[in-house]
Amino acid sequence: MIGAKLNQLGDSMGTILFIASGSMSFFFSTLEEYYTGGLFLGVGNAISDGSVLLYTIYCYLGLFGNDAVLANAIPESGLWPGSPALSCQTLMLLGTIGITIGTTLLW
Repeated sequence: MIGAKLNQLGDSMGTILFIASGSMSFFFSTLEEYYTGGLFLGVGNAISDGSVLLYTIYCYLGLFGNDAVLANAIPESGLWPGSPALSCQTLMLLGTIGITIGTTLLW
């Protein structure tokens, strides 16, 4: 919840995705431990490495202010002609969802 607030997602589908994807990593690893008798995590996992990522984001926002997430990370036409600008907020949301899918389905 704090991550969604710092990411300035407001009352949107992005907030639901951000909170759900962070919780799903914990939920599925708990289910794995219950049914297999052990918690087998890959080298890069959302359970421990996700906290390091969140602390890094919190420090970044502490240094540069909360409006830093609204800045464009990739400018317009940075990917292909006519592409929309991607803000840090969008990249953080996509990264959170990607890490959750990667740790849940691939490891």
